[in-house]
Amino acid sequence: MKMRIPLIVLSLGIALFLSHYVGLVWNDSAKNVSYMLFMVALIFVFEKTKISEKKVNVFAGIGVVIVGLLFEIVTEPKDWSYLLGVLT
Repeated sequence: MKMRIPLIVLSLGIALFLSHYVGLVWNDSAKNVSYMLFMVALIFVFEKTKISEKKVNVFAGIGVVIVGLLFEIVTEPKDWSYLLGVLT
């Protein structure tokens, strides 16, 4: 399995986490812009360094996806509690 899709999920989580703290310092429009900038920068770095082309075990890819989701859970726990409430 190539690392491209797991790294995209990871970059979404990290970009959300970092832009949340930018939004605490500045306003919401800066938060929205910083989210896109962080996401594009992370994906660019992963593609430029050829990390996304590496083949890894499926479980390692799933682990990277879980870490990306954990970043999102830490940043926005209300979204996950709502989702769990809907599913149960």
